[in-house]
Amino acid sequence: MNTLSARRIVQLPCGQVGVREHGNGRPVVLLHGLVANGLVWRHVVDGLDARLGGAIRCIAPDLALGSHTPAVPGADLTLPGLARTVIDLLDALGIEEAVLVGNGYGGDIAQVVAACYPRRVEAL
Repeated sequence: MNTLSARRIVQLPCGQVGVREHGNGRPVVLLHGLVANGLVWRHVVDGLDARLGGAIRCIAPDLALGSHTPAVPGADLTLPGLARTVIDLLDALGIEEAVLVGNGYGGDIAQVVAACYPRRVEAL
């Protein structure tokens, strides 16, 4: 079993979003690209866990980008809308500031979050 195999549902204003988490330290939000979900980060998180021993809290949401369940029919799929989803997720998880890491389109989302909500981003 990998470190991101457990998933829970978090209710956000746009709808229900699946979230995988591992660790208890500094929050690091891992944003996937198109036609993927948070599980794409499993090997990265395994490596970070082996190296840092839980010093970070990895959070891998399933954004409404094509490979997620449940469906989020009301989600705003524009970059500003997806950035708002990330902020809503931080709010739902009680996180004031986080490190954002993105690959592919997730990197674009992370940049928009940093540009629009700079006080919520510790690092990019």
